[in-house]
Amino acid sequence: MQLPLAKAQELYDTNGVSFMSFESKKLLLDDKLLDKIKLELPKNVKIQTWKKHEIYGDFYRRAMDLMTLLKVFVVIIVLVIVSLSIMNSLLKSIKERTKEIGTMRSLGYTRAMVRNIFFIEVGILSIIGSIIGIILSVIITFSINSAGIEYKAGQFVEPTPMTIAFDPMNYLIVTGYILALSL
Repeated sequence: MQLPLAKAQELYDTNGVSFMSFESKKLLLDDKLLDKIKLELPKNVKIQTWKKHEIYGDFYRRAMDLMTLLKVFVVIIVLVIVSLSIMNSLLKSIKERTKEIGTMRSLGYTRAMVRNIFFIEVGILSIIGSIIGIILSVIITFSINSAGIEYKAGQFVEPTPMTIAFDPMNYLIVTGYILALSL
């Protein structure tokens, strides 16, 4: 579990906490500072550095790699579904509007003009759909985060709060992908 230092200090006073870990590049590079901190800690608190604790460090790295792999897998599945849905709806729209395209061509519209009409329509629909999707995603994310849902996280004794990370950059990347795919 990764958390801010203030939260870790608050958890230190919680019953049942057997160990905590934190990252400090300064301590990693300065053995004298680490020794000084060890002397100031209470007797029941020990510091074990990751570089000397291969079992937990390796387990942590593997767990984080697995979580990253699962995240990428879910994102790929969602993007494939979105891509197929967009392609299906656009092809269906063009097929249903064949007569309309023929009428425009007979009135003197060039292929480029007809294509631009579809580009503008698709662009507007994609932007509106993306804005609605972003708004709904943010609402759902904050609703789940504020609902106080907890789950048992494997070996941990106490329930873990379920939260969804809010990353605006991901929203922008997905919106850009959808716009590019649609056009």
